[in-house]
This record gives sequence, structure tokens and C-alpha cells, in this order.
Amino acid sequence: MAALSLILTASHSHAGLGWTLAQFKQQYGEPVLNQEQIAGRIGYVFKGEDYIIAAFFLNRQASRILYICRSGSVFSWGRARALLSANAPDAIWADASKNEADNFYRVNGTKDGVETYYASLTDDGMMLVIWTKDDDEEEEQAPNSIRLRSPASWAGTKRVPAK
Repeated sequence: MAALSLILTASHSHAGLGWTLAQFKQQYGEPVLNQEQIAGRIGYVFKGEDYIIAAFFLNRQASRILYICRSGSVFSWGRARALLSANAPDAIWADASKNEADNFYRVNGTKDGVETYYASLTDDGMMLVIWTKDDDEEEEQAPNSIRLRSPASWAGTKRVPAK
């Protein structure tokens, strides 16, 4: 019952990889930060019920989403995994690995056996970032872009079992 409640909560307060700007506006209203260039990327910030949501776009579709907890709340692994499933329902998410140096957990998602999605969760549970492989490749090619938690920074991680 608790798992069902968690999934229903996530489904009401999540964005989605692949969403258009119009879909974000329909779900959350106008962006609170209508800034088309954030960290060298096309992005908008929305105020969700439980989170601040920053959405970055590639080819007019959300390809990277940051969820930032509000009001002192934090993400549990269960809540984070519910958002992973809601954002990329076609993915199979692996166990998390932890980068001790950066205090982030990282998890990879596969679709049809191919690594297609990535996610990271801060050690303090305040921010969850979910992005696509296409977004990651685009970010690597953009010389003036600020890296937003790319898999390239996760060398030497250790495995942490999913909870």
C-alpha cells in the first residue's frame, strides 16, 4: 500500500523526459524563471507541488530534469525511484553507485538492453537529476556548456544496492 501511495504521489508531481514546453506549462503554469539560457542550455524553471523543477530541452523536448526539494524535504530512494519510473517508464534502472568524492549517487537506465538514461541523487537527498543519453552526448559537444552532473564525472564509483 505504501508503494502504491508513493507511485501516485510521484505521478502527480513529476515532469517527464520527452515533454514539450507546452506540456510543462499545462502541468505547472508559466515558468517562474522564464530564462531560455540557463548554464548555456535552453531551460525553464517551474514550481511543482513538492519540488522546484528545472527542465532543459534538446530538439524541443525535455532531455534533462532537475528536481530540487522544497521546504526542507528530501528524497528517499523509494521516492527517487518512483520519479525515475515516472520519467522514463520504459527504462530498467540499475542499482545505484556512489561517487565518494562528489557525494552523489548515480544510477543508469537501460531500454531494450541499451544504456539510454542516467540519474544522480545528491548525498543529502535534496536534488535528483534525470537525463537522456542524447542530452549527455550533446552536453559533451557544447564547449561553453556547464556540466550538469554528467556520467563522465563518475569514474571510480562503488556499487550501492537499491533500497
